[in-house]
Amino acid sequence: MREASRILAGALLGGLFIGALEFAQTQGLTAFVWRDQLLWLMRLVVHWSLSSLPLAAAVVILESRPRDVPAAHEYAIAIAIGALLGAGVMSLHGRYIDRGIGEWAVGEDLDLRARYLYGAWVLAFWGAAGALLHAADLRHKRYSERLRGAELARIARQQRLAQANLAALHSRFEPDRLLASLRAIEIAYGADMPAADRMLDELIRDSRSASRRTSA
Repeated sequence: MREASRILAGALLGGLFIGALEFAQTQGLTAFVWRDQLLWLMRLVVHWSLSSLPLAAAVVILESRPRDVPAAHEYAIAIAIGALLGAGVMSLHGRYIDRGIGEWAVGEDLDLRARYLYGAWVLAFWGAAGALLHAADLRHKRYSERLRGAELARIARQQRLAQANLAALHSRFEPDRLLASLRAIEIAYGADMPAADRMLDELIRDSRSASRRTSA
């Protein structure tokens, strides 16, 4: 579902871009009426969006593989296949569905072969330009994802280390034993203060020694 959405978005974006370029070159061929101008622009966008579908599908399928950014020759193969298939769609659409669009856009009624070669060249050129920009953006995103993953892994390691240290401290400072020692010292202070001081000093030394061993 996600790949299908990306294919449709890529085809629509390519159709809008190429259609807008051809509209800027050919808008003088229609009457200067906004409805005629808008209709001509819509025809161009639909024409090139349908033609861009195979190209967008080839690039999305290439990039959907679980690996790093595809190599340049892989993009070249995908663009070539998509452009050739898209040119076939464009030729059939202009020949049998929206007749006359090729004559208006190019200035003459091209035969099927010439229409196919024209579409293949346009799709390959703009497909390569778009793939170059998209590959750079994809490379930046995947590099950022790797950095984020490494940072999360480092934080997780620190958390595990902290938990291990806490467990070690807990094993050395048993709460029951510590409370029993403090109660004994408290009782000793009422009976023999020097002995109680010695007991407290010994408890502090043991605690510091255990803390140093845990930190190491």
